[in-house]
Amino acid sequence: MIRLIACDLDGTLLDGERRLPARFSALLDELDRRDVVFCAASGRQYENVYKTFGEFADRIYYIAENGAVLCRGRERLKKAEMPGEYFDHPVSIVRETPGLFGIMSGRDGAFYEGGFDPVFEENARIYYTERVHCDDLLAVAREQKPYKLAVFCKDRAEELALPLMRACEDRFSVMLAGADWVDLMGKDVDKGNGLRDLCALLGIDPADSMAFGDYLNDLKMVEAAGHGYCMENGHPDLKRAARHIAPPNTEDGVVRAVCAALGIENLE
Repeated sequence: MIRLIACDLDGTLLDGERRLPARFSALLDELDRRDVVFCAASGRQYENVYKTFGEFADRIYYIAENGAVLCRGRERLKKAEMPGEYFDHPVSIVRETPGLFGIMSGRDGAFYEGGFDPVFEENARIYYTERVHCDDLLAVAREQKPYKLAVFCKDRAEELALPLMRACEDRFSVMLAGADWVDLMGKDVDKGNGLRDLCALLGIDPADSMAFGDYLNDLKMVEAAGHGYCMENGHPDLKRAARHIAPPNTEDGVVRAVCAALGIENLE
């Protein structure tokens, strides 16, 4: 019996224009009638994810920042903060490597340093609503109790940024979050543990959950759920690990897969 559905956003629930499915409102109403919890699970900043859901925002749960933040509507349930000095090593790698840019999530927003780069600025704007430019990211880290560093590398995250950031695995969980992004969180922080934490809070067996994702930062969540799905458009490694394949995000894949699994007909 499915009691909880956790769903990534980009490349998964959202379509090619980063919009919610047309039938999302009807699906959420049906899930409420069946007492099934819906949780948005994203690497994005919490404020960004919350605003993405508009009128539905207070009706759902959130696993944000790849598991570092857990919320119910506007209620913060968990923040996985880290000592500021932990960020010295990854930030130094970013500073020393051309083509890498870092944005650090903390108590008062997402912080970044350096000169203006239009490609990085455009991408950061998509995923981080509350952004602050600063002179020294490491000085801010000692004030903010950060919980994530996202490293941007246009089209080369897996090839260039990921191998470099793996040098920080002594203190961080390092995950490929997309073609352009590598995310660093606390050692035990990931979407899979976020799903387990939420299930424990709600008294739900993870075996009674569904999880949808498309990239490797979704891997542990897809594995933790009793019913794990990779989108047809997903990363090959996630496809191999997932128990099920859902139609592409551009073809209403999540809604179609949920309706099929729960026996929902004529969703309008």
